[in-house]
Amino acid sequence: MTITDTEINMIVDKAVEKTLLMIPEVIGNLITHHVSLNKMNKDFYEKHPDLREHKEMVASVIEYTEGNNPPMDYSQLIEKAYPEIRKRLELTKDLDMETVKPPDLTYNGEF
Repeated sequence: MTITDTEINMIVDKAVEKTLLMIPEVIGNLITHHVSLNKMNKDFYEKHPDLREHKEMVASVIEYTEGNNPPMDYSQLIEKAYPEIRKRLELTKDLDMETVKPPDLTYNGEF
């Protein structure tokens, strides 16, 4: 038994129709997820207002934590990342990120 071109086109059309009908649901889920993440981030920064000026570091640590714990829920990731964020802030608090001194390039004959 062979499938005719007409039957193939009907199958393709049905698949395309079903896919297009799913788009509003998918977009709705993405928007809901995005709003949920924004609320969690807002709550996190309300709970820890001193971290607002360190958003790049916070994001970096959360991304690192997420990479090591892929299936973990975002709210759990934030809480798991918090001690590491504090640790990194403590390590970098005394670094002068404004003054840049050129390296000493004089060669004294030794390696």
